[in-house]
Parts: sequence; structure tokens; C-alpha cells
Amino acid sequence: MSQKGAPHGAPFSFWRNNIKTRTRAGVICIRDAQMLVIELEDPVTKARYLSLPGGGIEDGETPAIAAAREALEETGYSVTLNEASQRIHEYVFVWAGESYACTTHWFMATTGPDEPAQVDDAPFNLGPSWIPVQEVAGALTYHEGTRDLALDMIRQHV
Repeated sequence: MSQKGAPHGAPFSFWRNNIKTRTRAGVICIRDAQMLVIELEDPVTKARYLSLPGGGIEDGETPAIAAAREALEETGYSVTLNEASQRIHEYVFVWAGESYACTTHWFMATTGPDEPAQVDDAPFNLGPSWIPVQEVAGALTYHEGTRDLALDMIRQHV
């Protein structure tokens, strides 16, 4: 990936200092050997893909509170976090034609058998679904670093 004239493989510090930054929190939610995902549609490219629930940390929020809030907002599920599982991942992500240097706090999470609440999120969120854990590697194709982190966290905590 070579964006903004940077060499391929530029360190994250280069991206963080030269493009927009986002500090985020998200969940890897497992229930009955399935993982909770959301389908997103990029508003510019119209590309659709499965993603993990997550988003920006608001002022005054801890990463854990933000992760649980984002999961509820994006999927309708109230999740229980394993706060000890927290991993921080730095990566570059392209969304709606913009590149972002993201720092995301990821947490393993679970949810009960209840049906989700109604989701009233952005129009690019096409809704939640559950995929078998064994299909995660082939389903999370939008960002290989995030996919690999999710797989590693699943191996460690499930």
C-alpha cells in the first residue's frame, strides 16, 4: 500500500503523522462457536464487506465502555467484555475515500441468547449477522491485519 507518496511498508508512525488519525474500540464477540459481524457498505466505493463491531472512543469514555457502546449501537446486542483480553492494534484503514491511521482497542466479548435490539445506525451499516468461527479467515477480508489479530485473540481466549 503506497498512499500519500509514502513508500510501501512505511512504519505506522509515518502514517500517524501524515494522515487523519482515529482512536477506536471494538469487540470480537463469540457465542455458540460463532462470531458477531456487521456488513458495511463503503459510501464512496459501494464495496460491501463484513467487519467487526467498533468505532470511535468519545470524550470521557474508556476503551471498554466505547467497545460495549459501539457493539450495541451497531448490532443491537448488549455484550459482556473480557477486559483482560484487551489488545491494541495500529493500522492504516481506507474508508469513504479517506485514509486513517487507526489505533483500536480490541476486546473479546460474549452476549446472551436474547434477540438484538433494533439498530438505528448509519446507512452504511447493513446489519449484523453471526458467522461460524471456522469461517472467520475467509470472511474478514477487508483488512488482513485486523483479521489476523481477531484469529489470534480467538485462539487465545476461546
